[in-house]
Amino acid sequence: MLPSRELIASARRGDAVAAEALFSSLYGPLDRYLSGRLPREVRALWETSDFVQEVCVRAWSGIGSFDRDSPAAFWGYLRTIARNLAIDVCRVELRRRQEQQSDTEHPSPADPNGTDIVEALARQELYERALASLEEPLRNALILRLELDASYDEIAPELGVATAEAARKSLRRALDEVARRMEADGHN
Repeated sequence: MLPSRELIASARRGDAVAAEALFSSLYGPLDRYLSGRLPREVRALWETSDFVQEVCVRAWSGIGSFDRDSPAAFWGYLRTIARNLAIDVCRVELRRRQEQQSDTEHPSPADPNGTDIVEALARQELYERALASLEEPLRNALILRLELDASYDEIAPELGVATAEAARKSLRRALDEVARRMEADGHN
């Protein structure tokens, strides 16, 4: 179930009860989103639930500057915070690995240069760029479906279409376009 525009607006106005309800409603989707996108090495350092908590804390501290009430836009706000946090954690881990490697004469069997982390972030960046290249209503609808598991009936108004079937077809085309753009971008 998507959070309502009213719940988002109340949280933006500083209503702590509304904020708690908002973040509670998005905890599961945010946990799934992060579980699927954080490099395995980062998940070994941070529990996904700790990551979710930190994203919510950062979102709450900046919610006053968030200026939209759309569930898709709010989810985008959370995604951005999550992505930036993941990058920060990856940078710290890469630095730690490099320092650890320089402190010893024997190379570690683990990837000391962090190419595994860099590659995971690069794949995520390909997806983000392809997603960002879509028109906003289609991008938001795709995010609502893939990341918040919104129904096609819930997505149809976001796309400005009358039926769930029309929304499903639009999203299928959008997925195909994202895949095509990722493939093209990955070969450049």
